[in-house]
Amino acid sequence: MAEIEYKQAESLICPSEIDNTSSQDGIFIRRNIEKVETETGYKYTYQEAFINKNEYETYSKNLLVNQIKGEDNTAEYEKFKTKLDTGIPYTNGKYYKPKWIDLYSEIIDSFAVKIMLYEKAGGDISSILALTTPVYDVTGLAENAETMSVTEIIDLWLYLYSVKEQYYAEYKASL
Repeated sequence: MAEIEYKQAESLICPSEIDNTSSQDGIFIRRNIEKVETETGYKYTYQEAFINKNEYETYSKNLLVNQIKGEDNTAEYEKFKTKLDTGIPYTNGKYYKPKWIDLYSEIIDSFAVKIMLYEKAGGDISSILALTTPVYDVTGLAENAETMSVTEIIDLWLYLYSVKEQYYAEYKASL
């Protein structure tokens, strides 16, 4: 299903979030419904999209899955997701996306088991912590890859995680 395009709309009557009776050709879905005072009374402003019935079936399934994952259908959540997918500057001058924390967690976790086993076997883990690997920035270009040690990857993860949590707090405050 293609990305749903919402348009700004308004009405004098409070609209339902899901409207499957106004048209035989499809379904109106609405979000961010707000009651606004005017000189003559009240009106409702909201974002609205029109999708066909097949698209609605896919949309409703995705909406259910997203709700289980803690996601929602608001413009604020879309803004939060966009911020996670936007590169931010790091101390090395390169840009990394906060949503990449899961990838960096995998790298860290793969090293963690080896470090633990090596240490239990009596090895000096400083040599493992000094191992490096190329870490790509938002460009994905090899010439922009930064060689980082395990410790540096952990530092990058901590930074991106704190930014992600800051974005999440802003998203929750905007609701």
